[in-house]
Amino acid sequence: MKFIIKKNILLENLFNTSKAISSKNLIPILTGIKFELTEEGLYLSASDSDISIRTFIQKDMITKIERLGSVVISGKYIVEIIRKLPDSEIMIEVIDGFNMIIQTEGSEFNLNGIDPNEFPNLDLEETKNPIILNPVVFKGIINQTFFATSISETRPLLTGINFKLVGKLVFSISKVAYISTVLPLASIVIVNSPLSPGFILPKSITLL
Repeated sequence: MKFIIKKNILLENLFNTSKAISSKNLIPILTGIKFELTEEGLYLSASDSDISIRTFIQKDMITKIERLGSVVISGKYIVEIIRKLPDSEIMIEVIDGFNMIIQTEGSEFNLNGIDPNEFPNLDLEETKNPIILNPVVFKGIINQTFFATSISETRPLLTGINFKLVGKLVFSISKVAYISTVLPLASIVIVNSPLSPGFILPKSITLL
């Protein structure tokens, strides 16, 4: 794998992907970010088993693609290295199996990677019938109900926010032993959604 890309483009996508990495995870492969360079562009993936995030950089946003390939690199180190580099183009190359070289004018870094075949397969295909919400409205839903989620892991269902779809309304519900909040919202657009009547959004996802 070998390509050249602008720092700001790579860093933004690395930062978004790294939100799925947990510092408490003891499985080495799940502390990393998977780089997968294809003819279409660069996929960046991360997962902690509960949360999975994959971002995509289109090929027209990559300065030059010389060789396709994939590797998994420590999420903590790659984000910090790219963040501290000057605002210029970065050359990234994988050699000798899974050794990543990061080069800019005047600096070079080497990171040991992991076999990408060990990374879990992420099935993140987009649904053809999504529920579309204004991001500001969605954030408001979470902010007004998050406080009532439970911190006790003995009852996992109460640690998240329960979303219920009723006709053209979405109800956001959080509940602990003595507190329950219900928030109906009509400021949404539903596009022929085949979803079940409801789902629970884990607390960890609402903090992203």
